[in-house]
Amino acid sequence: MNARLIIATLITAVVNFLLGWLVWGILLMDFYKANTTQYEGLMKDMPNLFLIFLCGILFAFLLAYIFDRWANIRTFSKGFIAGMFLGFLIMAGFDLYLMAGMNLFNVKVIIVDIIANTIVSGILGGITALVLGYGRKGSA
Repeated sequence: MNARLIIATLITAVVNFLLGWLVWGILLMDFYKANTTQYEGLMKDMPNLFLIFLCGILFAFLLAYIFDRWANIRTFSKGFIAGMFLGFLIMAGFDLYLMAGMNLFNVKVIIVDIIANTIVSGILGGITALVLGYGRKGSA
């Protein structure tokens, strides 16, 4: 494992954490509450931030590993497209699975969640690719 891969993972994980706070913790929080089946004990008073960050590290590493080892993605635009593609497939599969087995979310939440995750994943993919390509010849 090289240092660039680790740095790309860490930077992307931090951006993921901050974007998640902005998108789901502020911008979409009321929308999710209004469109989610509520019951006592569903939501923690304070989410486990360590686990949220760990989740972000795992996703960031997935992007960095694929981009660095398999796809040679080194520019923001290519990273953005690849990140959107991966984010869409992962979240659409996950959200549809939840929808198939639970009455927790309505269709609006699933659609918004897939769209929001696709956009955020694109941004994360772009950042990952930028870090991986930083200072390398031919990665402009």
